[in-house]
Amino acid sequence: MLCEKPIGLTSTEGQQLVDAGKTHPNLKLMEAFMYRHHPQWQYARSRVADGSIGRLCSIQSHFSYFNDDAQKIRNNADMGGGGLMDIGCYNISLLRFICGTEPLRVVGAVEYDPDFNTDRFATAILQFPENVTSTFTCSTQMTPWQRVNIFGTLGRIEIEIPFNAPPQKQSRTW
Repeated sequence: MLCEKPIGLTSTEGQQLVDAGKTHPNLKLMEAFMYRHHPQWQYARSRVADGSIGRLCSIQSHFSYFNDDAQKIRNNADMGGGGLMDIGCYNISLLRFICGTEPLRVVGAVEYDPDFNTDRFATAILQFPENVTSTFTCSTQMTPWQRVNIFGTLGRIEIEIPFNAPPQKQSRTW
């Protein structure tokens, strides 16, 4: 079962799906993080894993767009709107995908839209095992931009359009 993100609005809702999945062992449950299957992410993950950039030190990511339309679902708090649920989850997912583990600590700051009561700006620092410290920023009311930089002791990987690479344009990774 491929679920649109967020898979639930609360951890309880997410756990209910996980529990239901356990009763059907042939059922695969996954959020629709299509970026993980794009060749640029397979390349980045394999370069980190094979040591091409040395020891992984840090990942920095940014994902933003501008939307202040009250009619859009992304500005409806009751429907899971806001930056973290809509696009910040990509930043968090990619950190876990590249690091291959869960963060040990997280600290962040959030700014809420006074009219929508959704988060319109969030930034966080996540510390992973082996002293990998990463940052991300996401926003639903900032100029459109997305970029990821993965830093190691010997090199860096930069992904130009990391989350929704256009099919009609070549994706660039350095």
